[in-house]
Amino acid sequence: VECGVLKKNLAVNRVQNVRACDCAVMDSCGQAEFSVSPTAAGSTAFDILREGLSPDKKVVPKITIDRYCEENAIERLDFVKVDIEGTEELALKGADRTIRELRPKWSIDSYHTMLGVPQHDRLKEILRSYDYRIHEVPGSHIWAY
Repeated sequence: VECGVLKKNLAVNRVQNVRACDCAVMDSCGQAEFSVSPTAAGSTAFDILREGLSPDKKVVPKITIDRYCEENAIERLDFVKVDIEGTEELALKGADRTIRELRPKWSIDSYHTMLGVPQHDRLKEILRSYDYRIHEVPGSHIWAY
């Protein structure tokens, strides 16, 4: 959600072909509320649910991959890496036009659950509906091309 460390890393390493944006990638635009663990580097449901942590709430803008590509005039997208702690399915649902028009390759950490439902098989189903070929580590990671 916050990419200050990423932005600093990109600047220090003079990376100019990457843009970092402080937003949640989901299936709709607007605002999203996250619980952020004060002891974790990121926002993960696992860290939030561990006993003894008192998560803080944070409201962040949310955007779809389709809207991001449209707003930034992205005409070519070769590769998308997704590891967003259980909302990978929502990110794919918000990328319909991008998938159909730009056809990026995907690398997705798929071991997360969304509302208690394992996501791996569901993500494969969505990607196959777009005629992607799948290579996988069962229950863990998906590469689609």
